[in-house]
Amino acid sequence: MALVGAIFISGAATGSLFAWSRAQDVITAQREDYQASLDLLTGRVVTAATASKDAASKAAAAAETAKTATQTAQQAAATAKTAARAAGEAGTAASAASTKAGRAASVAQDAAGTLDRALNQLPPPPADVPDWLNTP
Repeated sequence: MALVGAIFISGAATGSLFAWSRAQDVITAQREDYQASLDLLTGRVVTAATASKDAASKAAAAAETAKTATQTAQQAAATAKTAARAAGEAGTAASAASTKAGRAASVAQDAAGTLDRALNQLPPPPADVPDWLNTP
């Protein structure tokens, strides 16, 4: 009976060792699967982070471009405003110059009329003056 007990105990011990070894293999396989899954997940997270960083860089570049475009538009608006003001001032100056030119023409016309009347009122030249002196 002791022999049967010893065989039974040695069988149970061998079965336990086999079960323990099998459990160790399963745990190792699970650990490897977990590591592979973690590596895959890490790779995807890194890829997503890189894509997010690239998108953020592109968004920042687009924002900078928009800022530059806004500044350019503001400068163009300021230039257009200055040009409009200068055109208005030039129009005012042209109007004033036209008015002054009209007045000057009127004064010149009056002066020409006065001169013409003065020349027509000159006494006739004396008879003893030679003709070459009497030419205008």
